[in-house]
Amino acid sequence: MDLRVEKTIKSIFNTFLEMRAKNPLEKISVTELSEKAMINKATFYLHFKDIYDLSDCLESELVNSIIDKISPNEFVSDPVTAIDTLTEAYAAKKNMIQILFADTRSQRLAQKVEEGVKELLFEHNPMWKEDCAKNTLISYVVFGSYYAFVNNDKFSPAETIRSITHINENLKNLI
Repeated sequence: MDLRVEKTIKSIFNTFLEMRAKNPLEKISVTELSEKAMINKATFYLHFKDIYDLSDCLESELVNSIIDKISPNEFVSDPVTAIDTLTEAYAAKKNMIQILFADTRSQRLAQKVEEGVKELLFEHNPMWKEDCAKNTLISYVVFGSYYAFVNNDKFSPAETIRSITHINENLKNLI
């Protein structure tokens, strides 16, 4: 990628994240973002359709960085470890999650992670796509780890991860 294009996109991303940390997505305009990023609006539109497209791009990048931590067979062979892996990935990306998935977009992270995990797993195991037990397990691991982590943000991430890991250890006896 051309260095100027890279710098422009980085400027757009950084400016967007600064604005998003303070404002709901619906309150961010291309005009204001372009002014703060010191680019022309036309330059913005060379790279993105609109603010939602930009947000979706950053969200997808974040989700992919979370999914990259996952071993495809771990979900079925060792779902407890999969939960720990996801929870640790959420903790590592906590600040970005709070910025990108705030307000009206809060539920999108777990949905996008579930879609990405299913895509990854079904690519390696196509027959799982029609397996109710496998689909339910994937949903449980993704949504369970996510909501247990974000709904307990008054505690330190390390403490929450320890609690989730302890619960998971007890789940091993049930599986």
